[in-house]
Amino acid sequence: HLVAKPADIDTWLLEQTLLTAQERRRLIDTIPIAIGSTVLDVGTGFGALALELARRQGVRVIGVDRDERALNVARDVASELREWLHEGADASFEVCDVFTLPNDVTRFAPDVISIDNPGFDVAILRLVLQHVQNPQSAVDAVGQVVRHGGFIWVFDVDDGLGICWPPPSAASDELEQAFKKWQSSYGGDREIGRKIPDLLVNSGFVVRAVHTIPSASWGTSKPGDLSRIATARRISSAAQEMIRGGFIGEDRCNELLNFIMNDPPTARFQAEAQITTIAEKPLQSYK
Repeated sequence: HLVAKPADIDTWLLEQTLLTAQERRRLIDTIPIAIGSTVLDVGTGFGALALELARRQGVRVIGVDRDERALNVARDVASELREWLHEGADASFEVCDVFTLPNDVTRFAPDVISIDNPGFDVAILRLVLQHVQNPQSAVDAVGQVVRHGGFIWVFDVDDGLGICWPPPSAASDELEQAFKKWQSSYGGDREIGRKIPDLLVNSGFVVRAVHTIPSASWGTSKPGDLSRIATARRISSAAQEMIRGGFIGEDRCNELLNFIMNDPPTARFQAEAQITTIAEKPLQSYK
């Protein structure tokens, strides 16, 4: 269903959603969700995680994101797969910025924040905090809409846990370094994983578990591989901002992107790990 949607969406994000399907499904089993729970999926994108949660058991999932185009895809898919969801489950999608959640939630889920039902049972932030300018404020905002006794589940990257051999090509490394500098310029953090427990504690949560999710592979990357295409499109989506910010020249950016796409086949070992943190909002806040 996803690949047949309009061409104006962020193609790299769609491809990344497809490429990470197996990893996403493994993660579902680590999320502390009981039947009948209300779940908030922050930064839901195309809604894949929200829909898969609603497939697994009878829960109500609300996915929020700033990207209306991605949410329209999620809504279309949810409509087509309505009968595929678990009995008693529901998945809906709303435009919302993480920082305005405490105010916006009364607009799209007034029944969740009430005297009888004071907040979501579980809030999920998957690959969100690496992109935000102030991750502490983001966690604080999400924490306000989680009920006491509820959980927050955060999954994100930490590039310090990644290794590969042979090393990436000089072209790939140069382009990735420019991309990381651009991401850091607006507050993005590719080493956010190690900082998540502190962020949650500072927001009044009690950390219950921290896990690394390792992955390793050995294989040959070839021109035309979906992984290469997804990498090139991820960087291309930010290229104009990288160029305007002076992180790389336009000609050089195009040269490096072309090199990545056409680099000869290379066999390489790669290993990385993401970090999952589960924390509980205590019945009496410690903040």
